[in-house]
Amino acid sequence: MTGKFLAATVMALVGLALTQPAHASMIASASATGLTAGCTGNDSLTPGSLSLFCTGPLFASVQITASGPPDLPVPDLTTTTLTVTTGPALMFPVTLNIAISSDFSATPFPGGPVNGIATINNLIGSSPGPFTMSIQGDGNPPVSFPTCTGSCVQNLTSTIGPITNDSVHYSLTFTAPGQSIGATIQLTSPIPEPVSLTLVGSALFAVGLLARRRRKAL
Repeated sequence: MTGKFLAATVMALVGLALTQPAHASMIASASATGLTAGCTGNDSLTPGSLSLFCTGPLFASVQITASGPPDLPVPDLTTTTLTVTTGPALMFPVTLNIAISSDFSATPFPGGPVNGIATINNLIGSSPGPFTMSIQGDGNPPVSFPTCTGSCVQNLTSTIGPITNDSVHYSLTFTAPGQSIGATIQLTSPIPEPVSLTLVGSALFAVGLLARRRRKAL
């Protein structure tokens, strides 16, 4: 009887575990006056990739997409893209704050050089901005890209220690109805991947073997 009870309990726990949502490694949130509250999303259904769409009285659309490990393999870190269009209301200026965090503790970044590229494309309207974007890793102080207005491309290069998570932050100011921008932040590292290192090692071994055969032939 006890065995049957334990077996039933184990099956119930397994069933409960299977019904729980997967662990979210990426989380996105957007907040602003004139944006509907609760604008958050995660990648629990599609690990390493998320998509979020929000609206509000001052925003016709806020579209956020992001990808990171395991969808992007290390040494690629996080890539985020967003498109924002303001609505017809006349309560401007307004600042939209967006944060996207990525947890890759299962495949930590070992440390090394990191390149950050931030792009703003002014799609519709004039004089939006200023725009401030920043990146952050493992709770360290954020590193900011230069502030810009209109369209711009900003670059950052830094060497960091091992990290298990990163986040990107947007602070975007809009000054009129009907303005639309596209923005991206991409974090990558030029560290060779293990497969690349294996290929390089094989090539060096082949070159050494060929040189040794030539010496013997002489």
